[in-house]
Amino acid sequence: MSKPNDWCRPFQVGLRSLHLMSSSPDTSEILGDPNSCSPNVVAQRLEDAVRRIFLPTPTAVEWAQEILTSGLNHAVRSYQDPKAVLSNLYSPPEDEHTQAVYCLTGPAGVGKTKCLRALLNLILSMGPWTAQVSGHQPIDLKPLVMVTVRARNTDREILRGVLEQIQLTPATSKTVSNLLTQARACLYRSGTCAIVVDEMQFLATSATANAAITKSLLLLQMLGLPLFFVANYSLCHRLLRRNQEDKHRLLSRPRVMLTEDREGPWWTEYLRVIRAVAPHIFQFDPVADGPALHKMTMGLPRLLILLIGIAIRLQRGKSEACKVVRLQDFCSAYMSVEFSMHRREVELMDRTAISDQLPAHLYCPFEAVRPKGTATQRSVANEQVYAAVRAAALDHKADHQAECDRQAKSASSESRRMTRSKPARTTESLASGYLQVLERGVNRGRTR
Repeated sequence: MSKPNDWCRPFQVGLRSLHLMSSSPDTSEILGDPNSCSPNVVAQRLEDAVRRIFLPTPTAVEWAQEILTSGLNHAVRSYQDPKAVLSNLYSPPEDEHTQAVYCLTGPAGVGKTKCLRALLNLILSMGPWTAQVSGHQPIDLKPLVMVTVRARNTDREILRGVLEQIQLTPATSKTVSNLLTQARACLYRSGTCAIVVDEMQFLATSATANAAITKSLLLLQMLGLPLFFVANYSLCHRLLRRNQEDKHRLLSRPRVMLTEDREGPWWTEYLRVIRAVAPHIFQFDPVADGPALHKMTMGLPRLLILLIGIAIRLQRGKSEACKVVRLQDFCSAYMSVEFSMHRREVELMDRTAISDQLPAHLYCPFEAVRPKGTATQRSVANEQVYAAVRAAALDHKADHQAECDRQAKSASSESRRMTRSKPARTTESLASGYLQVLERGVNRGRTR
């Protein structure tokens, strides 16, 4: 019966330490004195701080467990016999097992890359890892390798990227076949038992160039390790147009990371952690305001971070007295020009019932089934958003009325009769108009 060994230890320790994947910024050094900084500086610092937060979702934990378990199984199978390990260190045998390929997908901004980097950092932080083999000096291990295919546009560059993770000297081979052989030998010698490849969609930017990506993924499978590649929805749709053999090899094990529920414990806790970064600035309620913030971002952390930066710039740019950010400010940021592209996508996903009517990058190709809450829950969330928009619009109306009164007192009586100041077009006035559109849609739906 196979027993654990030195190559198994990183994965065993990692499986027991997944609770350590969480991370948050040091709040004592984020802002300094925010009152002495411009709105753009404050917004940038807070965005960077919130971006460093990682709170693993249940799906993120499942991904980490599967990666570590696959690596553990490979270590048990490949490094069991010490004599065989010693003889194969510099000439690894061909692996008779066909290694599994896992497709990790989810909507853009849900946290796929952040989850994998947190897992890699966890394994590295508990090292260094070494293995003892009789008759050989201690072997330094690199249990998990992650390659980002953002600036690597050829198979040769991808294999070189793999080698850069596990050896100090640069790869000297020029052909893909020689690089593949060299990479297999180095991966075996380094005790690498799983490989993660991120940003595969950048390998070929054409909407129809799926043959090159398929070829590269099948090449990486030949490294003889469990392969986990990260793909956005659009790339998965493109791979589904390949022939049956390629689809069976690459897409038989999809793992989908979706956003968490608007009233679920993870979303509420995530908002609490964000508020704790700067509680003197963030004045929203994670419980009461959580559904509205979820609706404005579809629960995507990337969009929430962007919305935070816009809200801070808009609010702190009004006057010196405006130093806090409330739900109404998030609503104004949601209606801003800067967020307009994301707003269209959010509203399209929220209002389109049939996924096939959405663009390919907005819906899951694997038909992931997930409850979206009852009609009552959705109605409550909608009313919270409407209330926030209404409050922002009323605040703007009161401010504008006060300004009109001040101008009226200083003007002559004739000027007051002949002229009437016209409200400026601002994000608040746009929010008011957006509220009227939403209310007309709600009323129209009630009369049907």
